[in-house]
Amino acid sequence: MNHKFMGVVRLALLITSLGIGMVFLTATKAQKSTGSAQLLRGEGSFNDWSKERPGNRYLIKASDLPVPNATESAANQSKVVPRPADAWPKVPEGFKIDQAATGLEGPRTIVAAPNGDLFVAESNAGRIRVIRGFASDGKVENNSVFAGGLTMPYGIAFYPPGPSPQYVYIGIRIPSSVFRTRMVT
Repeated sequence: MNHKFMGVVRLALLITSLGIGMVFLTATKAQKSTGSAQLLRGEGSFNDWSKERPGNRYLIKASDLPVPNATESAANQSKVVPRPADAWPKVPEGFKIDQAATGLEGPRTIVAAPNGDLFVAESNAGRIRVIRGFASDGKVENNSVFAGGLTMPYGIAFYPPGPSPQYVYIGIRIPSSVFRTRMVT
């Protein structure tokens, strides 16, 4: 009985080995076929859509990239369009919408503080405005400047995170004069 059992085990191991070999050979052949993923290298390998395949990998070196300022920058600035008098956001039945603040200069970011205050980055005016509290009629109770004299403020964060932050961080644009370089001889 033991001899017969060992024969069955050997046969099972042989069939398993053959199965694994077939899977390996099939996978290898699939990887080498023209329609499967490949490693793309060199200049232009990352901008030719006809070579895109699921699983493609890219080897891009600094020498493959275009030189800085190889092309002119495009200037396509956005512009504010006056709002038509009858344009107003639609809200569900039972809700009301009202305009909370007007006269903002280049508002870029609005961040809600944990206590409900709204901090608005007015990039063009170089200031951060804080809007506090809303009366029962929906009007703002306090709209004041929190920080001024900033260079294009845009980002606002509170630290530490959570219900009681102690600090307000403001991201600003650093003037290019800070990055001036000089030749050392």
